[in-house]
Amino acid sequence: MRSDSLPDDVVRLVREVAGPDATHHGIVTLGIGGRSGAGKSTLAADVVDRLADEATVPEWAGAPERAGVSEGADRPGPVLAIALEDYYCGWAGLVEGVLTVQPVLAALREGRAGSARTWDWHAGAAGEVRTTVPPRAQAPGRPGVVVVEGCGAHLLRAELDLLLWVDEPEDVRQRRAEERDGDVSSWWDGWAAQEDAAHAIVDPFAVADLVVSPG
Repeated sequence: MRSDSLPDDVVRLVREVAGPDATHHGIVTLGIGGRSGAGKSTLAADVVDRLADEATVPEWAGAPERAGVSEGADRPGPVLAIALEDYYCGWAGLVEGVLTVQPVLAALREGRAGSARTWDWHAGAAGEVRTTVPPRAQAPGRPGVVVVEGCGAHLLRAELDLLLWVDEPEDVRQRRAEERDGDVSSWWDGWAAQEDAAHAIVDPFAVADLVVSPG
């Protein structure tokens, strides 16, 4: 897949798995994982934008252009974005935080709301409990989509209809992280160890439906 067409290609893959036999209560779950700096957040944002652009639900006539995107407990739309970084239990709690999202996804796939405690990065402590409502189907044959993005997304494989793994060399990832965050020396190695621990539990390359390198 070419990097410039990758988001559109991913949307097509989502639609391919969105048949009536592959969905749960009219919902498709997509995971986008990868190590820090791999480009997964950028890819996820582009995919969410494209999915929202094609959302044409009659009830939203005259609504804001981004009404198709739902986060947290906001009004349900056909596209729901979940950022795993909101749930990591600090710099030493990647696996623990990701696993708190698993029952949320399980509930969404059953057509129910799910709740999990977030992490307050500024306070360095547990944050509020966030309730997430299921996305609404766009139309018959056009299910709602949940996009779960972040390091450790592969640990949620059992609750995902489709898993993409974004893979880039460490030097590329670290350069991107530095361009994004500045000096990363205080956390880079420690976070890499957290990622290694997650990979020791589940090998992302063994469970991903597709491995991509955006370049």
